[in-house]
Amino acid sequence: MQSPRTKSTSAFTLIELLVTIACVLAMAAIFLPTLARSKARASGWNCLGSLKQIGLSFRSWAWDNGDHLPMQVSVTNGGTMELVASGLVFPHFRVVSNELSTPRILVCPIDKNRTSATNFESDLKDRNLSYFINVDSIAGNGSRLLWR
Repeated sequence: MQSPRTKSTSAFTLIELLVTIACVLAMAAIFLPTLARSKARASGWNCLGSLKQIGLSFRSWAWDNGDHLPMQVSVTNGGTMELVASGLVFPHFRVVSNELSTPRILVCPIDKNRTSATNFESDLKDRNLSYFINVDSIAGNGSRLLWR
């Protein structure tokens, strides 16, 4: 005669499974907001890096143009002085496009209301910019040139 089989004791019970799922969900609720904040912080650093690169592009342009920023040089000499009164910002960025690697740098990653231009010539408009230029700034004082 065969002996009756005994139940295996190595499996999860329903209660243990539910407790494990509850613990995983609690840990996710604790750590996911922290991860989201660190991602936003990293995007903010990307914006600062872009500001630095843009500022260096304007400074490089000024070095090539007698220490004058594009807003201080006439359009006939490659600047944007006469365009300042129009209130448009993108022409100032278009002038320094040779010093910038891509138009994507002109949009901050955390600025969800803006989309990157595909090129500097035909696609770049004010809606593709996350940064504003102080047209009264002086080439030697880069801290007053750009804002986000």
